Amino acid sequence: MRFAHVRVPPVPDGGRTDRRAGGSASAGGLAMDAPQRTGKGADEALAEGEAMLRAIFAASPDIITLVGPAGQRTPPNRAIRNILGYDPETFAGMDGISLVHPDDRDRITEVFRSVLEGGPPVELRYRVLHAAGHWVVLESRAQAVTDGEGRPSGAVAISRDVTERAKLEEAVFQARDEAEAANRAKSEFLSRMSHELRTPSTPSWGSASCWRWRASIPITRSA
Repeated sequence: MRFAHVRVPPVPDGGRTDRRAGGSASAGGLAMDAPQRTGKGADEALAEGEAMLRAIFAASPDIITLVGPAGQRTPPNRAIRNILGYDPETFAGMDGISLVHPDDRDRITEVFRSVLEGGPPVELRYRVLHAAGHWVVLESRAQAVTDGEGRPSGAVAISRDVTERAKLEEAVFQARDEAEAANRAKSEFLSRMSHELRTPSTPSWGSASCWRWRASIPITRSA
């Protein structure tokens, strides 16, 4: 059994094909090799494949974003509403990088530039501004899309909301750091105590010095 690379036009929310972005961002996929068809049979097979990809695009609970070779985006699927609160069409016209947390922008820009140039797939986390004004932590996997000759022709990114997971991980890390700090303090205390127990002359010498000092003070008695 062989597999073939499939190129389909971008499919925005609602199953409509959008070509406003200029150029043809495409989704890449794998399909089982079927008996070769020509004419009407080939068109029907292509239509069936596109319909299946549209259904997957629409049903995905994760955000699917298609990016053209020049960085132009098509509207993502409807999951964008549930995760970030934006309408897909509205989001496609926004400056996406301006919604990314300032501390994450440079890293995101560099990573996606590498993918668009045909670099290896990447996975990363970053914060994006929700329509309601709070930050959402997204975990994205981005991969380059190539044409029939293997040249980069865009990218596809799949992103999911991991905000709660990130909070839980942060709480675990904080608890671990606090436990390690407590262990260090305990170890330091025990080390000091062990040193004192191994050198008992130190407190005895201190007590003897104190008695000698007191003995040097003249005693005056009242009449």
